[in-house]
Amino acid sequence: MGTIRRTIPGLGGLVALVVLVAWAGARLDARRAHFTAPDELIYLPDAARLRPLALGYDNVLADLLWFRTIDYFGAHYESDKSYPWLAAMCDLVTDLDPRAKHVYRFAALIL
Repeated sequence: MGTIRRTIPGLGGLVALVVLVAWAGARLDARRAHFTAPDELIYLPDAARLRPLALGYDNVLADLLWFRTIDYFGAHYESDKSYPWLAAMCDLVTDLDPRAKHVYRFAALIL
């Protein structure tokens, strides 16, 4: 019974984190539709500020940010092939999850 009491808040925090990231992604997508200039306005906080929000799920947050990074790369690959934020996005993912070998491989090939 004690394990369940500790697991439920952790799962609630994880669900809240996923909802927050999905909401932020939807807002970014909505704002992206209004921009016609190739310059993008992206705010990337440093990993030290994101860790407390991750509630111990740094790897999950890193994976969600990795999906956004791949989406960012794909959108620019199809249009202007300019990636001003790609290095910073990869750094943020690897700061949150240093064992994410796929990010290092991708960055080595692309950057």
